[in-house]
Amino acid sequence: MKRQYYVLQLSLCCLLFCYSIMSNASLRIIGGSEAVSGSYPWMVSIQGTELGSHFCGGALIHERWVVSAAHCYEGDVLDEMSIVVGGYDLDTVDSGEQRLQIKRAIPANFGPKGDLILFELAEAVTNSPILLADDDLMALINTGDTLSTMGWGNRSTTGSDYPSILHEVDVPLYHHPSCVVAYDSVTTTGIPHYQGSVTDDMICAGLSQGGVDSCQGDSGGPLIYENAGTPYLVGIVSFGEGCAEPGFPGVYTRLASYKSWIEDEIDRAKLVVSRVDFGRVGAGIETIHQLSLKNTTEAILLIQTLALTGNDSVSITSNDCDDVSLNIGESCAFELSTDDVNEGLQTANLTVTSTGDDYSTRVYELFMTVLGQIEQNELFSTEFDFFTEGEGGWFVNGSSELISDLEADFSTRLLLPLTVPINGDGQLSFDWSLDDTDQMSLLLFVDGEREIGVEATETFENIKVNLGAGEHYIEWLLIENDWESSNNKARLKNVVFMTQLELLTASLSAAQSQLAEFEVSVAELSDYDEVVAEIEALGLAVTSADTLILDLTEIEAEGALITEATELSNCLDVLVVFARRVELLISSLSVATSQLAEFEVSVAELSDYDEAVEEVEALDLAISLADTLIQDLTEIEAEAALISEASILVTDLTVLKLEAESLVKHLNPPTSKKTSSGGGSPFTIIPFLLIVLMYSRTLTQKSETDV
Repeated sequence: MKRQYYVLQLSLCCLLFCYSIMSNASLRIIGGSEAVSGSYPWMVSIQGTELGSHFCGGALIHERWVVSAAHCYEGDVLDEMSIVVGGYDLDTVDSGEQRLQIKRAIPANFGPKGDLILFELAEAVTNSPILLADDDLMALINTGDTLSTMGWGNRSTTGSDYPSILHEVDVPLYHHPSCVVAYDSVTTTGIPHYQGSVTDDMICAGLSQGGVDSCQGDSGGPLIYENAGTPYLVGIVSFGEGCAEPGFPGVYTRLASYKSWIEDEIDRAKLVVSRVDFGRVGAGIETIHQLSLKNTTEAILLIQTLALTGNDSVSITSNDCDDVSLNIGESCAFELSTDDVNEGLQTANLTVTSTGDDYSTRVYELFMTVLGQIEQNELFSTEFDFFTEGEGGWFVNGSSELISDLEADFSTRLLLPLTVPINGDGQLSFDWSLDDTDQMSLLLFVDGEREIGVEATETFENIKVNLGAGEHYIEWLLIENDWESSNNKARLKNVVFMTQLELLTASLSAAQSQLAEFEVSVAELSDYDEVVAEIEALGLAVTSADTLILDLTEIEAEGALITEATELSNCLDVLVVFARRVELLISSLSVATSQLAEFEVSVAELSDYDEAVEEVEALDLAISLADTLIQDLTEIEAEAALISEASILVTDLTVLKLEAESLVKHLNPPTSKKTSSGGGSPFTIIPFLLIVLMYSRTLTQKSETDV
């Protein structure tokens, strides 16, 4: 479905053609077979921005230039398209494959006109380009000679069978006058459909009986002729009547007719403008574009003047290029301002005059898509200006949400121009959701780059985007997945931008609220596992507070804020100490309770006078420690349940001590000294409890000092 979606999004005419005469156009490989991987390093797939979203073919003819069919491009925003060179399997990234952005598009509208377009790539590729056929080579090719075409188009004449693997097929050169007659004879409701379409700047290829052809998905792809083992590009897939129909060969744009124009455009473009597609801009919003001219010719150029025509809303605001001599490889800078209020695709022409080579005048067509501003209401009112693309687009419909339902379009974008203050970073946050993720997808782009892995779900989710100082463009792209009409909507709300200072201030406020919660929860601790978890949480809070202090200091925040953050950190430290003491006391109570069980066993087994005396002494010390434990628990205002448990412990130990004392009275003293075996006596655990209680007291003193 993605492949089909991009066909519609980028150019509906990639399926139906932009020319009315081409409503039955052929664009795919019929009767062919899989190509051998790596056979065509110059083969091009024109795609959307996602892997496999192929909709047209093309051919690499220069390290920075691709040729394709003009009907593959209708003036769409170039950042929605990408060029894949050297690909083989659309579903994978192949060895030797390169994906590139398009810098600009030059259709064959000036001078020779036809179904051909040049795409200038944003950067050079390393793949070897294919050579262009000229008139001399074309004179050597006779009717019936074998040509070849290749692409990822439909393999079925009756349905849809689009392969992911590159296919190829041999097609013989067709007798040109017969091709002209065949297409001129086609009528629709009695009106000629292709009359005059097959000109001398086109060639035809295929069998008279049909069966082999290019078709849907192959448009713009190559038709090649091999001469002495070297492939030459002789044609570009253009149109046809059906696919592989008898008597109707495929029609291709004849490259030799445009060879001089192509070479001239490539050579002229060696004085490089850094950017010609300005993307999307808000209606009436002044946007500044920093540009440059770079001399990549083989001569020193004297740049005389830069001039803008064709659009009064585009102006040169700064120019360091007039009357400047550029050595080979040198650049000069200039600045343009745009503030067009007319919605839709807008253009302007930049004319550069120079001396030093064969081109005294170079004209660059500049593009931008102007989006209309969304009218907000009382329920949805923000400090921002939102702009929308498309007939229906995004709108506020008596709610606190921005919504879009794609009733009028297959896709639409929402634009938010945003300026982050130069003195710090910031964060944009918003909530978004979709009514039905099967029917539509909502994606996020920041400054033209998609945020990978960020996609709306069917429940509202908060998204945060960190932004550095300067100008930014946030875009939400809504695309339809199933083409079916419905009332499902995309929703956006709670759009908020906060500077770094505002974020840190909010974090401080949240941390102070959390401190109050900690103060309550620490005071109610009575379970050991809860105490351990609380100490861990407090530790994280302390780390966050310390980081907050550093961040506030780094941005040179007011001293009062830094003081507040420091006090927060100190209070958290006190709570950590307090929680650790609670942990020790609960642990001591647990140990003492275990000791009680041991005492119960050892007292019941007493039969020796000396052992009984030692047991009484141990019990006496245990009672003293338990009393101290009660005092400590009371001092820290521990939960009543803990104090009660410690009190019961003292009572039980006292009862055992009385039993042991009674046994001492009834047992006879030994006549000689005897070393006690200490069997079962818990006396050895007493020093441990003493250490624990002493450490607990130390923590208390530290806590009190900090407070």
